[in-house]
Amino acid sequence: MSKHWGRDYVVTEHRDLQANTMAVDVTGNHVLLAGRRYLAIKHLDEEPLRKFHRQSKYEVGSAELNPNLANCHLCTISSNTRVEILSFMGNNGYELQPTHSLRAHTRVVSDLNWHPKDPDILATCSIDTYIHIWDIRDQRKPSLSLSAVAGASQVQWNVLSPNMLATAHDGDIKIWDQRKGNSPAQYIAAHLTKMYGLD
Repeated sequence: MSKHWGRDYVVTEHRDLQANTMAVDVTGNHVLLAGRRYLAIKHLDEEPLRKFHRQSKYEVGSAELNPNLANCHLCTISSNTRVEILSFMGNNGYELQPTHSLRAHTRVVSDLNWHPKDPDILATCSIDTYIHIWDIRDQRKPSLSLSAVAGASQVQWNVLSPNMLATAHDGDIKIWDQRKGNSPAQYIAAHLTKMYGLD
């Protein structure tokens, strides 16, 4: 397989995983596949897939690998109201070791997003109307909680302004400045129906 993304396609089939979520790391070399029964890590240039059994009655809602090189070994998955942070580098190749379990949402976590510049900051959102910002060095509670009137389906950090993030609420977008967390800095009525992604 090619080491570079281009016109080459990488096709691999793993039906036994029953994965419903996929994430790619910052280097483009590793893929995380996640589902209710299994988590799996695959290096795209190597044949074997490392599969890890997962005991949960809930599907994985979202998954993301940390985009910062300092913590690129960390991946995050949401399952029901819980967010799990796992390390996928071990002494004997790829291993998934739980490092943190974040709990503050009272309803299903709908999305999560690592901060593009700060390797220890993670944002999560839920239909419980809260957007939580976590510093994983202190996982007891969110470092900041933003309260919206409606539940959020998507959350995304701004890659240019480190204090800004956006959330999607059905067809509306709210822009938040975490330094002024009481209310959104801007409100955009973007679509008539639900949005399925922010970038």
